[in-house]
Amino acid sequence: PPPQYGSPPQTYSPAPVQQSHAPPVEAPVQAPMDRGGAAAEVEAPKAELQGCILEGHTGAHRPLMGLYSCADGAEFNGSPLYKKERTSQRGAYYYLYQHSQSRKWLVTHKESDMAKDLGPIKTSDAARRPFSRGVKYKYYESGTGWVDDPDLKPRAIDPTGLGPDGK
Repeated sequence: PPPQYGSPPQTYSPAPVQQSHAPPVEAPVQAPMDRGGAAAEVEAPKAELQGCILEGHTGAHRPLMGLYSCADGAEFNGSPLYKKERTSQRGAYYYLYQHSQSRKWLVTHKESDMAKDLGPIKTSDAARRPFSRGVKYKYYESGTGWVDDPDLKPRAIDPTGLGPDGK
């Protein structure tokens, strides 16, 4: 199993997942620049907080790829808790959540792993959102440890189908 990190998380506020029948629409994430030309940290629009697509991993953790929704407003450790319904098990979920101490994002098979800060996929560094500009992911491989995955890419989505101006 992956190594444990930090202390137990602080809070978890579950809420039922609401399924949307509208197809997700990609919402481009463009960070504004500060005076020095570096990307400035800004609050993500509410639509971006509602979903994230993870794609590109082709290894053993491929079932964890796909659309993670936060439309129900659930939080974990003060950050959005994204869920993906398992296709093989109706009513069971995969979870994309933020680590309680390192502020890295993790993906896990089990809700109980979140209390232990565990998961076989995680961001390489702390990030404000799992789809923040420049975020990179790695996965845990038994017998090897953590392996960088340059093919795993996150995307923020806008499940409303509305553009940035709400139209």
